[in-house]
Amino acid sequence: MYLLLFFITFFTSPVFSSEQKQDEFFLIRQKPSVHTEHYTLYDPETHTVLAAKNQNNKTEIASLTKLMSMYVVSDSLNKKFIKLDDTVKISHKAAAIGGSRMFTDEGSLVTVDSLMNGAIISSGNDATIALAEFIGGNEGSFVGIMNDYAKQLQLDNTHFENSTGLDSKNHYSTSYDLAILASHIINDFPDDFYRYKNKFFTYNKIKQRNRNKLLWSDDNIDGLKTGYTKKAKYCLAATSSNADDGRLIAIVLGANNEHIRAEDAQALLRYGKRFFKHNSIPKEHVFTKLKVWYGNKYANIGLQNTLVYNVPVFNNEPVKADYQINVKKLVAPVKIGTVVGKLVIQQDQTTLSETPLIVTNDVKSQFWLFRFYDWAVLKYKKLFHKPLI
Repeated sequence: MYLLLFFITFFTSPVFSSEQKQDEFFLIRQKPSVHTEHYTLYDPETHTVLAAKNQNNKTEIASLTKLMSMYVVSDSLNKKFIKLDDTVKISHKAAAIGGSRMFTDEGSLVTVDSLMNGAIISSGNDATIALAEFIGGNEGSFVGIMNDYAKQLQLDNTHFENSTGLDSKNHYSTSYDLAILASHIINDFPDDFYRYKNKFFTYNKIKQRNRNKLLWSDDNIDGLKTGYTKKAKYCLAATSSNADDGRLIAIVLGANNEHIRAEDAQALLRYGKRFFKHNSIPKEHVFTKLKVWYGNKYANIGLQNTLVYNVPVFNNEPVKADYQINVKKLVAPVKIGTVVGKLVIQQDQTTLSETPLIVTNDVKSQFWLFRFYDWAVLKYKKLFHKPLI
């Protein structure tokens, strides 16, 4: 294994995994004043947490639960299990549920399309339960599906007991898990994402306003969801995007009032926008070329995809990127995508990120006479314990 074969210095931001127990951190000294006890600012393109407090602490999440409910609905549409123009008969349970409502009537027929808008924009508990019963047969079965999706998405600190977010003893998530879920909603189902930025929804001659105040304060903010119960207090999943700065997601849980949750989410999004920019290493970049025994050419070593990383605008702390080759030798034929090592990004001897390095070109076996020459060289290197890469 060759260690530190390649060295570059650039300026980037640390990546904190969901397993690290960081009580509160910001990646640069300039930080906004955030009053809420649980929050995460997440960059979904670089998979980087830019700021957080108690991000892995389990807590009540109120109607942010509906993010998962709608994820299941969107996936059901995507798999053609249901259709937007399917009509759903509203049950007594759905029509009688308390809390925020779309104001459906028991026994009425409502399309999946309208129910989705009612659940997302109006935060309708009746709309959510109606969809849960339509897809799962009953709400309990649907909640089981929600928990299955939570496992698939590796939301390790999340568990649901209902589809709406009404307070329940073992119903919880974290700001980090919800940031990951939000990024999946945005990336996995772009055809449904537009609903989260709609400011108004009218049903049954009742016009309701989206409770996400940030939709009116910043044109770049295009979602996602608000929530409130007495135990959960005021919660908000907010996201903003523009061509220059990319997308950011802010999750705020347990704010004391509606004004604070909006103010804190806005402060986090502004922090990410003001103090970070994206840099990248293109996937076409060749880090090195490796000898392929019995092969007709050398193997080019690079990345499977362009690596995008955050650069703190006002932070000059250098971060080292070293590549490591972890194979003893390559023998033809070698296919594109063969993993041979990793690119390791470090700061102060702490690993911040690891990305696989792969072979980026096919290498075929060469003419037999040249293979014989390689065989002889290999025998010589092994005899005198010479490196084979």
